[in-house]
Amino acid sequence: MNAENSIPVRVRTRTDKIYTGKVHSFDNVIDSSSGTIRTRAFFENEDHNFLPGMFVTVEIGSPSEQNQILLSDKAISTNQDRKYVYVVDAGNTVGYREVTLGESLEGHRIIKSGLHVGDQVITEGLLQVRPGMEVVPQHSGSKT
Repeated sequence: MNAENSIPVRVRTRTDKIYTGKVHSFDNVIDSSSGTIRTRAFFENEDHNFLPGMFVTVEIGSPSEQNQILLSDKAISTNQDRKYVYVVDAGNTVGYREVTLGESLEGHRIIKSGLHVGDQVITEGLLQVRPGMEVVPQHSGSKT
């Protein structure tokens, strides 16, 4: 495989340490009993914490990038079994927005649905706000 078509691979250990690498090769046989195929990937392991026999979770992606909304975990609240955030509309009024979460990435969550690019999400003072309140937004300077 050439560098432009390298397939990214992420390995997450039980301690949530993440190693990233690239697929080197695929086997030419699919195991018909499990529907799996053997793959070889290479990873940097300069700290020697990635050891043979470790239990890990492996995620294989595609070489193309995809734009996604990432949101700080601290902005996400739970209402029984539903996840939600507070957003600020154009009139500086607080609104309740249910969201569907994706995977966790270094203290942030991928938002699969419920938010759009450009939505203003409240990340601080969540206990003081309620839907319908008027607020004065203060931007944190970071895109979280």
